[in-house]
Amino acid sequence: MMAHSTCACRTSRNHVALSLSTCASASQTGRTMAFTVQALYLYPVKSCRRVEVDAAEVSPTGFRHDRQWMIVDADTGKCVTQRNDPNLGWIQPQLTRAEGRVVGMTLQWVKPDGDGSVAPMEVSLYTDENMQRLAPVKRSVSVWSFTGDALDCGDAAAAWLGTVLSRAGKKQFRLVQVSFLPEDKRSVKAKYLPHNAPQFAVGFADGYPYLLVLAASIEDIQRRAEALAKSNGGAAAMIDARRFRPNVIIAGDAPPHDDDAWLGVRIGKAGFQCAMGCERCVLTTVDPDTLRFDTASAPSNPMPLMRQFRDFGRGPLFGTNAVSASYNTAVAVGDAVVITSRRTPKETATNRRGRPDLGEYTRALLLWGLAAYAVRTVASRPSS
Repeated sequence: MMAHSTCACRTSRNHVALSLSTCASASQTGRTMAFTVQALYLYPVKSCRRVEVDAAEVSPTGFRHDRQWMIVDADTGKCVTQRNDPNLGWIQPQLTRAEGRVVGMTLQWVKPDGDGSVAPMEVSLYTDENMQRLAPVKRSVSVWSFTGDALDCGDAAAAWLGTVLSRAGKKQFRLVQVSFLPEDKRSVKAKYLPHNAPQFAVGFADGYPYLLVLAASIEDIQRRAEALAKSNGGAAAMIDARRFRPNVIIAGDAPPHDDDAWLGVRIGKAGFQCAMGCERCVLTTVDPDTLRFDTASAPSNPMPLMRQFRDFGRGPLFGTNAVSASYNTAVAVGDAVVITSRRTPKETATNRRGRPDLGEYTRALLLWGLAAYAVRTVASRPSS
């Protein structure tokens, strides 16, 4: 059964003052580090605008209603993101409630130069209670390598998307919701989790249910951008958190990217397991204010900087993907964050590089065995 959200939208865009009284032991540094939640974000529709909240309900598949909906190509079922259509960034979702429970969302087209003629779109949330009455149609969809069924949100939502996104009627879209049926579960990549970890599922997020980012990491890349602009005689540009689409921004006295070494994390009463650094893509080069792709030399483009100091062999890393087995608990802005376990320096380096899964190990061993056999066969042949 799908639980309902306890998250509440922020009444102000200013971050509340944070208490840093609760500390986590950092055994590698020999000192204590204090962390708190600085900000929380949901992205109800994959690749559309964020919703800032004061609190969010934790579940094994992510914060309730985070990436619960997705826009897909009507013909192929493939997910549509800002990577191939930055205009998704003009769609602002807002969760709607009745009697304290989330019952759906409203979609608004917020492009500044729009004529204002596009009315908001109301979308119902499918739940166990209304499935029989609403009778949603299943639609085959794909999110990267995953293909499975999702719940189609109807023709009215599709028509609204057609109005704001389609170009001369050449392409049509459908809005779909994550199916909560067991046969439609999408599993996370287990190879970056401990071998004894339970199997985790994820909604429409790229790979993992949660993305944690340190405020210090954002401040660090901003300083690097300012220094680069100054050395080139240009003006500095703001690189803010919107480019990295985190769920949780964590403030503390740790150095930038200290989260590379995090293994176990407790936020409030919820436990999290860190999986792997988040490999960054072209989406970070989309200006969140104009939705135009930065040029390679633009001072606001974080990708060249990340390639210089955050690429360990599998692409630039920024932030940490995580999972949680917690139910019926919420995290809130201002909650203490405790690092319950850390990777060793060697484990951190391995995790940054990425490690092959069992199948890759097996293939490597097989190839090694075949090569060794070929060498022995050649060596054992009698000379002519």
